[in-house]
Amino acid sequence: MFWRVAVLVISALRQGGYTLRRLHGLFCLSRSTLERWRRYFHELFPPSRCWQRLRGLLLPVVAPQDLPQGLIERFIRSRSDPVAGLIRCLQALLDPV
Repeated sequence: MFWRVAVLVISALRQGGYTLRRLHGLFCLSRSTLERWRRYFHELFPPSRCWQRLRGLLLPVVAPQDLPQGLIERFIRSRSDPVAGLIRCLQALLDPV
């Protein structure tokens, strides 16, 4: 579970403007690792069954190019506590039905 959280949050940070250098300094991640995660969220996750089910529950729909940041933001806005929103986002990714 920890790795799912890390991948989701770090990918959103990169999308949100954190530089590769800053992410490397914070988490010791290589450029190739961040690129793999970016590719996953932009190319592999959008056609997945998980995303197809989950996106039908979100109105307005989060655009694939806004993943994962848009997904996290949607859940955080729907809760009064950001941590609760992030937890709900992870739950939805694990069992979106």
